[in-house]
Amino acid sequence: MDINTSQGMKDAIAWTENLFKMIKDGGTWAVPRSTTIYQLDKVNKKATVIHQRKPDTSIDAVLKAMGWEVIHKK
Repeated sequence: MDINTSQGMKDAIAWTENLFKMIKDGGTWAVPRSTTIYQLDKVNKKATVIHQRKPDTSIDAVLKAMGWEVIHKK
């Protein structure tokens, strides 16, 4: 998906929303391509990066477009 186009961003949001339906509140989402793990606070729409090997700004952009806050732990 090309999130730099409106249709690509819509598709990425839909895909991510469907994925999040399968993850319980407080659960984690591991993204192999960037070796990133997000912990999801579904109630407050917060995704906390609890591990990351290399930044993946595209995922952060999709989450923010969904109305989620992305928190990077130091």
